[in-house]
Amino acid sequence: MRIVEFTGFILLSGALHAATLVVAPLPGGGSSGGEGGASEVTLQAATPTLAAMARDWDRPPEVSDAPALATPDTTAAPDRPTQDQPFAPHAETTALAAPHAAPDKPQADTRLP
Repeated sequence: MRIVEFTGFILLSGALHAATLVVAPLPGGGSSGGEGGASEVTLQAATPTLAAMARDWDRPPEVSDAPALATPDTTAAPDRPTQDQPFAPHAETTALAAPHAAPDKPQADTRLP
């Protein structure tokens, strides 16, 4: 029974596709010269704005030279501490206060009656 249904739907689909091609045929290509070359084409010069845009597009981009990089001053190196030098004195720190004890939590009676 399934094979009959499947075959029927395939045939119905093919018929609908064929009917669509008959009703709306595929469009043909454009005509280049018409019947015997009688078709005409009108050309119009580009506006000055459009011509300027085309010239700007075709012109190569302006390239500038890279700026000269300054060389770093290496005459005076920074002073680094050695192992012989003592560390800088640190500010005295105080301990934090002890945390407060948690308040007594209420106790619930969970015994079964």
